[in-house]
Amino acid sequence: MKRSPKLFAVIAFTSAILTIILRRYFHMDSTAIILCVCLIVFPGVFLINLFYNLSYLNKIKKASKLLDEGRAEEYIIVMTNLLKTAKGETLRNGLQTNLSAGYIEAAQYGAAINILEELTKKSRLNPSLKTAVYLNLCTSYLHFEQPEKAIALYHQSHDLFVKYKNSKEYGGNIAILDINIAIQEKKYEQASQMLDIAQEKYSGPRFQKDFAKIANILKAAKTI
Repeated sequence: MKRSPKLFAVIAFTSAILTIILRRYFHMDSTAIILCVCLIVFPGVFLINLFYNLSYLNKIKKASKLLDEGRAEEYIIVMTNLLKTAKGETLRNGLQTNLSAGYIEAAQYGAAINILEELTKKSRLNPSLKTAVYLNLCTSYLHFEQPEKAIALYHQSHDLFVKYKNSKEYGGNIAILDINIAIQEKKYEQASQMLDIAQEKYSGPRFQKDFAKIANILKAAKTI
């Protein structure tokens, strides 16, 4: 996570005050003072940072229910407001990725693409977040009638998607993307088989909505 100048200033100020107290009132030498500062200040900063990020993760978890209830516009508002106050690059990257999911649900694919393409330029995305970014971007390209970009990014991200295809967090969405890419590549029989497997494996209402759309696409393709 990128550290802000304010955080370094707080650490420096706290360390300086603690140093003065330890030297003046406890008559410690420099080695003992350094040890005490390290044992007190840095664990304290770590815990504050941990609880700060956990508080945002809890807010994101609560907001995700809005997407499950089909209230994408409200979800977008919540994510946008969280971004206004969030500090730290990793946290903000996660919030922007979640915001893109809201735009996708609201069919605002251009807005999602703008966010996600910027995120792909960042080199410090962890594998899980990178999976979400590429998954959302592939989905956005497909819906925004840019199938060539979706297919290229899908194959580029193949190893990443395979790694997370059985995860609880991404498995269902990766399965849907797999099917949609197969359709784009006119592999209709394969897409139909994949749809049958996915329908048995993923039962959430949002998945069923996507499965119904895919079934209609495949039905139309078979009549051509």
